[in-house]
Amino acid sequence: MISLPRKLSWGLCLAFLLPLLRLTTAAPIASAKGSSITVKVPASKASPDFPYHRGLAAYAIAMRKHGASKDLVDKLSALAVKHGPKSHTFENSGQSKDKSAGSGSIGPLSAVPSSWDKEYNTAVTIGDQDFLLDFDTGSSDLWVFGRKAHGVLPNQTVYVPSSSASLLPGEMFYIQYGDGSASEGSVYSDSLTIGGTTVQKQAIEVAAGSTGDFYQSDGLVGLGFDVLNSVEPTRQTTLFTNLISSNLISLPVLSADLRHDQVGCYTFGAVPSSSYTGSLIYTFVNATQGYWAFNPTGYAVGSNATTNQTSAAVQALFGIADTGSSIIMIDDDIAAAYWSGVASAQLSSQMMGYIFDCGETLSEFRVQVEGLEVVVPGEYLNYAPNGDGSCYGGLQPTLGQVPFNIFGDVFLKSAFVVFDRGADGMGPRIGFAAKS
Repeated sequence: MISLPRKLSWGLCLAFLLPLLRLTTAAPIASAKGSSITVKVPASKASPDFPYHRGLAAYAIAMRKHGASKDLVDKLSALAVKHGPKSHTFENSGQSKDKSAGSGSIGPLSAVPSSWDKEYNTAVTIGDQDFLLDFDTGSSDLWVFGRKAHGVLPNQTVYVPSSSASLLPGEMFYIQYGDGSASEGSVYSDSLTIGGTTVQKQAIEVAAGSTGDFYQSDGLVGLGFDVLNSVEPTRQTTLFTNLISSNLISLPVLSADLRHDQVGCYTFGAVPSSSYTGSLIYTFVNATQGYWAFNPTGYAVGSNATTNQTSAAVQALFGIADTGSSIIMIDDDIAAAYWSGVASAQLSSQMMGYIFDCGETLSEFRVQVEGLEVVVPGEYLNYAPNGDGSCYGGLQPTLGQVPFNIFGDVFLKSAFVVFDRGADGMGPRIGFAAKS
C-alpha cells in the first residue's frame, strides 16, 4: 500500500443531486479557503423525462462505445426506444438552450446526476455558454453537440462558437463505433471554466453526427489518456492533461467520490482524506490503449461467499474503470454466477439482459483489488424498472462483444476511487478505499 500526499493546490468538489435535474443559473455559492475551491448546489428544476428505457440505454451505450457488433447494438437500441416511458420527438434547432449569464466569468457551477445515476454530469462553461457534461474516464475526447448533430433532446445545449473560440483548420475528430456508426465533426480551441478555474485553448470537438443518442448530458469530457483521443491529424490533449501541464493542480490525480442518490464529489489535484476510511490500496494501470485498465484479484457473490481467486477468475476480471458507463458489464460466466443466486432472475431474450422481480432482495457483489474488497450493494444492482413488475440488472454480461470488462458507475460509486497519472514519480495507477 502506497500513501499519497494530500496537499491541495486546488480541489474541485462537484456536488451531485437527484437525477433528471437541470440547472437554473441561480448564483452558485463558492467558498474558497486558501487555494482550494468548494462548490455548493444552487437551485435546480426538473427537466423533461428521458424518453428511453434506462437500463437498455445504458447497456447499448456501453456496448456501442466499446466495440460491440452493429446487430447487437441495433437490437439494444430498438428495445431502449420500444420500452421507453413515452414517445419523443427530437429537436435540432441549432440554438443553444443555455445562454451566458452575462459578460465575464459566471463562476463555479454545480453538478447533477441523471435518473438511476445513469450519468454524473458536471457543470462547465465553454466560451460564454453553460453546459452539463459527463465526466468519462473511458474516453479521451471532449465533445459537445454542434448545430448539425442528430438526436439532440430539447433541454440539451448546442455549442455556438463565441469570440473566444478559434477553429483549428484541418483538424477533425472521427470516432468509429463497433456497430459501424460514427461520430465526427470539427475542432475548436476555446476557454473552459470549471469550478472558477479556466483552462485556455482547450480542444472542443463539435459533433455533427449521431453522438446524441441516449445521452442526457450536453456532451462528454474524456478523462482517459491522450493516446485514445480521436482528433486527426493532430491528436489533442485532454482536460486532465491540460490541468496538469498548466500547473493548475498540484498533483496529477482525479479523486472520484460518486454517491448513490446522495451528494458526491470529483476532486482534481488532491485526495481528500475526509472522503475515505482506512487505507488507499493502489494497483497498476495498463494505459497502453488509453484506458484506466486494471486487473482485480478476485470476486465473490454475497457476504459469506468465499472469494474466487483462481487464475481463471483473475484473468476473466481484467477491465477498465469507466465513469462514462453506467452499469457493470462483466465476463459472461461471472455474470451467470451472480444471477444464479437470484431466484427470479433470467437472461431475457426480449430484454437482451438479466431481469428479475423488482421485489426480490439482491446479494452484494464483491470485487477484490489487491488487499481491498470493493463491495457493490445489492440495491445498486437493481438498476431500473421495466414497467411490468420486473427490473433490469445493473450487472450485465459482455456477451463476448467487448474485449474487457466495464467497471462503470454501479461499481465506482461503491468505493472512493483515485485516478493517478503518476504522483510521487509512480506510473499510472488506480486507488480504491472504503467510503467515509
